[in-house]
Amino acid sequence: MKASNNGNKQPWDILSGLLPLWVATVLVIAGTSGIAQIKPLIKEGSTRAVIVGISDYANISDLRFADRDAKEFAAFLQSPAGGNIPAADIKLMVNEQATAVNMFRELTWLVQECQPGDRAIIYFSGHGDMETISGFSYLLNYEVLPAMYPVGGAVQIDLLKRILLKLSTEKETQVMLITDACHAGKLAGSDIGGSQATIKVLSDQFNKEILILSCKADQFSVEGEQWGGGRGVFSYFLVDGLKGLADSDDNGEVTLFELKRYLEDEVYTAAKPNPQRPQILGGNDETLLATVDVATLAAVRQRRETTTDAKAMAVRSKAPDTTGQELLMAFQQAIARGDLLEPVERSAFALYQRALKRPELQGKQPEMRSNLAGALEQEAQGAIFDYLSTDPKELRRRWDYDPRYTKYPQYLATSADLLGEDHITYNQVRAKQWYFSGLNQRLAADREPTEAAYRQALDALRKTLRFDSTAVYAYNEIGLIWWRLQQRDSAAVYLKRALETSPKWTLPMINLNGMYNDGRDYQQGAAWGAKSLALDSTVALAHYNYAVSKMWLEDYPEAIKHYLQVTKLDPEYHNAWYNLGYIYRILDSTAFAEKYFLEYAQREPEDGGAYNNLGLIFITLDPQRAIPYFKKAAEVDPDYPYGFYYLGQIYMRLGDWPAGEAAMQKYIRMEPDDPDGYYDLACLFALQQKAPTALEWLEKALQKGFSDREHMLTDEDLASVRELPTFMALLNRYLPEK
Repeated sequence: MKASNNGNKQPWDILSGLLPLWVATVLVIAGTSGIAQIKPLIKEGSTRAVIVGISDYANISDLRFADRDAKEFAAFLQSPAGGNIPAADIKLMVNEQATAVNMFRELTWLVQECQPGDRAIIYFSGHGDMETISGFSYLLNYEVLPAMYPVGGAVQIDLLKRILLKLSTEKETQVMLITDACHAGKLAGSDIGGSQATIKVLSDQFNKEILILSCKADQFSVEGEQWGGGRGVFSYFLVDGLKGLADSDDNGEVTLFELKRYLEDEVYTAAKPNPQRPQILGGNDETLLATVDVATLAAVRQRRETTTDAKAMAVRSKAPDTTGQELLMAFQQAIARGDLLEPVERSAFALYQRALKRPELQGKQPEMRSNLAGALEQEAQGAIFDYLSTDPKELRRRWDYDPRYTKYPQYLATSADLLGEDHITYNQVRAKQWYFSGLNQRLAADREPTEAAYRQALDALRKTLRFDSTAVYAYNEIGLIWWRLQQRDSAAVYLKRALETSPKWTLPMINLNGMYNDGRDYQQGAAWGAKSLALDSTVALAHYNYAVSKMWLEDYPEAIKHYLQVTKLDPEYHNAWYNLGYIYRILDSTAFAEKYFLEYAQREPEDGGAYNNLGLIFITLDPQRAIPYFKKAAEVDPDYPYGFYYLGQIYMRLGDWPAGEAAMQKYIRMEPDDPDGYYDLACLFALQQKAPTALEWLEKALQKGFSDREHMLTDEDLASVRELPTFMALLNRYLPEK
């Protein structure tokens, strides 16, 4: 039997894997992720909610409509618009029911019941405050005593954070926290701005979940009869927005971005003269929050038309062209919503074009033009800034080819046209326009690589440099494209030019590390990796690329150290777990190798490579223990052939000839050009004393290129056929003795 390494899947480096080394700027980080992304509240998986609303407190100042806000939100979740969530999956507590004990009980229920892929919603409407001595912030429950929050009756924000992290990280549950906890009132922490401080602590401490706050840290939440007969202004617009009023593009879906724009606009306007601007943190703009139910939306609109909200609805629903002032207001609202070029009829650009025809707005037109040009440039500029700061979220967006990049060239071209060639920033805006054109072409080419596609991207990026020779991000991008084209010398020139232009930018160094790894020049790669880490040791990709260099240089302790750092900085670098398993397998550290391969398999359950390596760990130590791993490799990845190869070898060793033959036959069907499979079948039949069949398979192995003459002459598996004249005839015909 041939002890082949063909089935030994190699560690993840720049040539293979989910996060290749060139992804430093290569794709659009994750997922995501290293980014946690919240999926639609109404899609797959179960949704559970804990909802608290307290108006009537036992020992501190009351609120007016917090309990009603909670009931309305619970009713929304149970409605078609909210996903028809069963009542059993919603724990609603209002007023005297909303004690700290009850709230902790239901939060525990939430943690226990939620499974990976489920969604958890926590909604709290009531008081929030800061304890004056410790400085800890709390959500205040029904029974709380003034100035005695630590002794009970309140939920400490730090504890709530741990609960949410357990849900989002350990339980892999998608989490949304909604709080309306910044109402005015005489509380223990009023002198130090306790309720506002609670909002600040919330906004600062949660980053893996969607967090929707009723106001900013220096503001209060407003209540009043004018909203729905008695509601908090935030909750009123939150529920109506989710029911469909936030669906600005009328596509039947409410996204996180749309809700954010809607709440910022409507709550801010409705709450005047009281300043209140909601905040939405976490998630990503395209997160789907609700699918619009036509009947529900119609009912909301009818209600709005017959209440004091009719005037506000008219501004949103009718073409605002009756007066210049309405047109100007609609333009400002479109800017605030981010409706810059679309939807076409209601976009800021379309409204600006109308304003050009209105004599009464002539004095406002320059300001409108400037504001629109700035808004069109702002988001793209933000992406560039995040890129230059090596923001992991921005890197993952590129790796995932975030669709927002496709709109930037048009945004920037329109911005440049609005500014005109005489404007001081015109060249820079045009440079960015061509940069994103080239970036989009390169990201598309990464998915369907052709030389022509990459060279088209190069042409666009050269235009970037004609408009702005200091555009460091373009030099880096051109370096990446030359790398794709296997022109590493040219790639190095541009990556180093990026460093000359911006010596403190780590990404070109990280890319040089990856590029030299790609060329198997690991010493050179490690040198650049060390430089990048000396400059900034907080970038997971820098540790990853450097660890790959050290792994191939067989400096395993250093490689392990940096792979472990990758897992701490960004656990979404799944290949770091795989490579840790690979190194420990080489070091014969069975327990650690098994641990890290299983970590990888948990994160990439459809990749048979980790299970195959787990089988290889035990193939000689404990064949029976190896069999389930090889079977699992074949089960999770039917296109992965090596599990069948090693199963065939194990069954041969155990004397299970039918199972061994079946497994090796499957391997040959999947890898018909690998001579090792044919050779092992020859051994299998030789061990059964079936000489004619063994010699047939042996000849097929030789025809496929099996060339180890010495092994054939000494392999005990072939002992039963080696003395036959046919054996030596085959050997001399295909592998004559030199």
